Amino acid sequence: MHGLQITDYRTQWSGVREKDLVNAPTVKQVQERVRKLVEGRILVGHSIDCDLDVLELKHPHRLIRDTAYFAPFTHMSGRPQKLRILSRRHLGLTIQVV
Repeated sequence: MHGLQITDYRTQWSGVREKDLVNAPTVKQVQERVRKLVEGRILVGHSIDCDLDVLELKHPHRLIRDTAYFAPFTHMSGRPQKLRILSRRHLGLTIQVV
C-alpha cells in the first residue's frame, strides 16, 4: 500500500476526512491491532464480511453475528436491507446521508 494515493474518502459514509489521517497508524498497524482486539470474540456488525475483507482479516464464522443476514432485518426475498434503512426504521436514526 506504500505510495497509494486515496482520492475518495467516502466521507459521507465513513465520516473520515483527509485531515483525520494525518499521523494516523499504518494499515499494517491497524490490522494487527484489530486482529488482537477481536481474537476469540463475537463480532456484531452489518455486512461485516466487507469490513474484514478490507482489513484482510479472517474470523471464525461461528463468532460472527451479521445483522445483514438476520432474518427479521432482511427483505421478504431474504436479501439484506441497507444499514441506513434499518437504522431509521428500528432506531429512529438517520445515517449515511448523501
